[in-house]
Amino acid sequence: MKKIIVFMMLVFIIIAGCSNKSDTSTEKTGAETKEKQEKSLSNEQASKQPVLKYLKEGSSNAYIKTPGFGPDKASKINAITKKMQKSIADKREWFETYVSKAKKGEPLPYHSNFGITKEEYGILLDMQNHMKLIKTRETPITIKEKGDQLILTAEKTKTLKTITFDLKNNTVKTDFGTLKYDGKIKPSKGQTVTGE
Repeated sequence: MKKIIVFMMLVFIIIAGCSNKSDTSTEKTGAETKEKQEKSLSNEQASKQPVLKYLKEGSSNAYIKTPGFGPDKASKINAITKKMQKSIADKREWFETYVSKAKKGEPLPYHSNFGITKEEYGILLDMQNHMKLIKTRETPITIKEKGDQLILTAEKTKTLKTITFDLKNNTVKTDFGTLKYDGKIKPSKGQTVTGE
């Protein structure tokens, strides 16, 4: 679950585009320009650090998006779920026996005791294919470069205030833990929430 939260935070940053408000002044002194050049990573390093294509030093607004359903689909799934939960609660002994006979790793076969139709049960089994990223709110973010790290701060979020991208070690660190980047992530054809 923690990795999912971290992933979703990274997704909202990338989706937002992270337009930055960096200094565009052309009256920089030679010393300032040289310092910036030494501080920035070379093109070769940037190609090995895909995060640099999306995150730039500065401030911007980002969307916070979470997996979910549109209002109509959410309402329908909630109604089906409540009917099924009530029916299962009324037939608890039967349900425990039914579950004990289920094949490991496979969905439970439909039964009329679920209290919903076979079509409604199909909707529940297939609901992951109807999820998408839904914008829940916006938040200001700040990205600062510190040595080999990009530090993203999102003060108005409830769970992740700081995300540290360690460009030297290829890691992303949050309060929930550290994730290692091992290469380009290739989504499967069946990935429906974010799309391929």
